[in-house]
Amino acid sequence: MKSKTYLLLLTLFFGWMMPSCTKDFEKINTDPINTPNALPQQLLAPALVATLSANMQRNRNFNNELMQVTVSITDDEAAVFRYEYRNTYADALWNAWYTQLTNFKDIY
Repeated sequence: MKSKTYLLLLTLFFGWMMPSCTKDFEKINTDPINTPNALPQQLLAPALVATLSANMQRNRNFNNELMQVTVSITDDEAAVFRYEYRNTYADALWNAWYTQLTNFKDIY
């Protein structure tokens, strides 16, 4: 009985100590595929394309409908007809810009 208790305590002690090893943690935890530092040209192009795409989508879906450059003939729920629009219509543009904000900050 005493040897089983000793073996159980020894197993629990080593089980408790094994995950707490910190030797070569940075070397083991480094992603071998990706680069640790991003270059500005790698961040600028995708951020500009995503921001410009959101702006063009907003221009098509909102500004052109209000100015009647393009008039939608569909009667769906998300359509904007002339001067009738929701207060939350700008949320999509803000969300698209905000996701790219970290890329623009990392460039600076």
